[in-house]
Amino acid sequence: MIGLGSLFPDRDPCTADMSTHVTVVELPQGVTPTKRLVARFGNHEVTIVAVSR
Repeated sequence: MIGLGSLFPDRDPCTADMSTHVTVVELPQGVTPTKRLVARFGNHEVTIVAVSR
């Protein structure tokens, strides 16, 4: 599982920061394309399904 969160949760977001962008992160050991991945951001959860080969 990967958890993402706000750096300053007590502050309002800056609208200039609300644009699409890519963030590259180093994944923990054991994360592979053949296993599902669950990412959480606050109260939201996204499951990325595994690639079947």
